[in-house]
Amino acid sequence: MEINSRTLRVYCAVMDTRSLVAASARVALSPSAISRIISGLERDLAARLFDRSERSLTPTPAGHRFHGRAREALVLIDDLTSSATMPEDELEPLRIAALSRHARTIVAPAIAGMLAAGQPSGPILFDMHAQRDFGFSRLARPFDIGFGNLVAPQEQLDTRVLAHSELVIVVPPGHDLHGRNTLAAPDLVNEPIITLSRDTIIGRIVKTALDPIGKLRIVAEVSHTYLALDLVAAGHGLHATDRLAALEARARGCALIPIAPRGSIPFLAFWPKRSSPLSGRALAVVSHVENVLTSSACTLEPSPVFCHVGV
Repeated sequence: MEINSRTLRVYCAVMDTRSLVAASARVALSPSAISRIISGLERDLAARLFDRSERSLTPTPAGHRFHGRAREALVLIDDLTSSATMPEDELEPLRIAALSRHARTIVAPAIAGMLAAGQPSGPILFDMHAQRDFGFSRLARPFDIGFGNLVAPQEQLDTRVLAHSELVIVVPPGHDLHGRNTLAAPDLVNEPIITLSRDTIIGRIVKTALDPIGKLRIVAEVSHTYLALDLVAAGHGLHATDRLAALEARARGCALIPIAPRGSIPFLAFWPKRSSPLSGRALAVVSHVENVLTSSACTLEPSPVFCHVGV
């Protein structure tokens, strides 16, 4: 089965408009031609993407899932096309990736520091990736250098541990546990806990750290760390995460209290495997990220020895 970009664009046009007639104006094809393309796509996928009625097309669950991947595939195709037509004298953008739970607390401040220092030369593209989708999104949205927790093996990436971020309990202001130096499992019995979704790897890691509690009193399960921190700051429970992901909660008066026994997860720089060393522009990003990490109460690894090349 071979799915081309034309088929994906037609499919996305139908998803956007929910109408063969409206989609036809967008892709310059007749409604009957669009109908044949969608039917052929469903046949190739062996999946029904739309429920059809006389007046509208309603996406099925399979249709919604395929739509997200189709959009990402088109982004990659457009990126390939634009890179091939870029003028020879135009400096290619430096593409920076951040896993979403650390994008705001670590990588965005590092980029701000770079821009304030007049670095890097040339434009940058800053992209945020969800942990659960990283295996695919790193292909759809390629990058030169990335940062965050890669807790699953990534065979096509080189990595370097920049810091170890300890596991903490985020406690709202005014809570009885707010002033503690550490928190062990018995301290959290009957406390309202806000957890990450079961399908997140980080969620499973911190749950393991809390396993001695037994059955947790979970009051909310959310899809992202930032949502959990919002609920904690509003006084609706406690949240277990790593210190770097929770840094912004301190500005709201929350305490970040280490879990006993203490544990940590690595914070990494990562980049696609290649025969040539990282560029000077990518190394500048690593340096600024390390500056942010130094001020973030985490345990830093010795600085990596990178080979420098021209910017």
